[in-house]
Amino acid sequence: MHIENGISISLKKIVYTLILSAIALFIGSILKNAIFIIPLAGFLFFIVSKSNSNYILFLIFWLYISNFYGGQGWITNSAVAKLINARYYIFFVFIVYFNKLSTRNSFDNNMLIWTVIYLILIIFRDIVVSHTFGLGILIIPYYVYVYYIIQLPSNTAFNNNLFNLLIAIGILQLIVSVMQVNGIIPPPIATPSGLYAGFALVKSGIDDAAVGTMGSIASNQTSWLGTILFLFLGTIGFLKNSNRISMFSLLFLVQYSTVDSKTLLGTTIVAFVLLLIKLNIFNILFSRRVFTLLLILAFGLLMHNRINAYYMQFNTVGVEAPKENIFSSVQNIISNFNEWGKIKGFATLYNDFISQSGLTLLIGDNISIFDANSSVLLADVSIMSSNNLTNSISAWISLFARGGLLGLGLIIWFYYLLFSALRKRKYFSTIGYCFSKSGQIMLVSSILTMFIYYGVTFGDLPFTLIIMLFALVVRIEKEVAPSKILSVISSRAQT
Repeated sequence: MHIENGISISLKKIVYTLILSAIALFIGSILKNAIFIIPLAGFLFFIVSKSNSNYILFLIFWLYISNFYGGQGWITNSAVAKLINARYYIFFVFIVYFNKLSTRNSFDNNMLIWTVIYLILIIFRDIVVSHTFGLGILIIPYYVYVYYIIQLPSNTAFNNNLFNLLIAIGILQLIVSVMQVNGIIPPPIATPSGLYAGFALVKSGIDDAAVGTMGSIASNQTSWLGTILFLFLGTIGFLKNSNRISMFSLLFLVQYSTVDSKTLLGTTIVAFVLLLIKLNIFNILFSRRVFTLLLILAFGLLMHNRINAYYMQFNTVGVEAPKENIFSSVQNIISNFNEWGKIKGFATLYNDFISQSGLTLLIGDNISIFDANSSVLLADVSIMSSNNLTNSISAWISLFARGGLLGLGLIIWFYYLLFSALRKRKYFSTIGYCFSKSGQIMLVSSILTMFIYYGVTFGDLPFTLIIMLFALVVRIEKEVAPSKILSVISSRAQT
């Protein structure tokens, strides 16, 4: 499926990646703790060959599958857990090529400044508050390192290889998730099967069994990864007037048939509607682009069937969760707004910080609000126990707890930098223009999702996917923009 010069959806490349993934996962089930030989072999290959293009692709691939080994309980050694952590290798490449990093525009410079300030803050917080310091702190902003190493000079096929690799990673999550809920692959060891009365409910999907290769209890991140790819490829399909790409984008929504992700399902619908508005699709809905209407109908049908299937599962196992309880959530919030944990939690944390010290308010205490030793209780009132909209804690509150006002402000600044780059920059390529539209929706809907639920948060793997897509766009724009500008100058000269 051709998109533009040098970029196309290659089924051959995708299948090849999926086969390699299957081999890597199978080898991991045999080697277990010895699986560290794979990333070490890749690292030695990079040192000897200096082939940064292939190694960067390998690191991105490894970043999204290495958590699978720990999720299955195969990694029992802490040293091995570090050796297979792709973030350390990404940081190494970032340091090795630091002098070659792209700093040609204000966004690149601001990203470096942001990273330095962020690292200083979390190092200072850990030393002062937690009285600890570990080199692991340096890999926390790995998503920034990924952005820069993708910009490194590489061979001409790198852009298309990376594009198809990211698509293949999304498909891999779906395949593995389907296998997990059907018992072909065991669910992660951290799945609280006792809470759900055993494997019967694991198979029905009312838990965190369908996590793909992204680790244990990560089904929400796996689902949101699919939403991001759906928004991106769906935008390309619409603007390219391609039926095949539009229908292909729907594949990533099948992930929602494997897990109970009502919250993300709702925000995905909101994101889709915002995307339609952003693309002005309503004005040309009944024009020649009939496939757009089919896309909307197919999406609506899939979402409707998923919602009905969810409640059928509840009815089957005898768990009382009528739709009325879900739909009354908004009324519960309005009636008990002061008790809504997603609002009340900030005030509770603020008061807790003030009671400790002003410094804690500024830099946080690095204690998750979900930890047993957390000094505050941020759960919502019992009347709001229906679903994530009312019952779960906001990721923004968790970020506030860990980083204080300064940490929270830095994260907001990061979103602002990224959103501004997408909105203000002029894009010449098809990929770039499509991502400038869909990327803004990804950020807005991610911010909304983080407010509603803690399962998706800043710096996780879906967020890193957005960063990598943007890095790919920047690479493509560097190659396309000069020829476009020369074409415009030439046409003006002729007139």
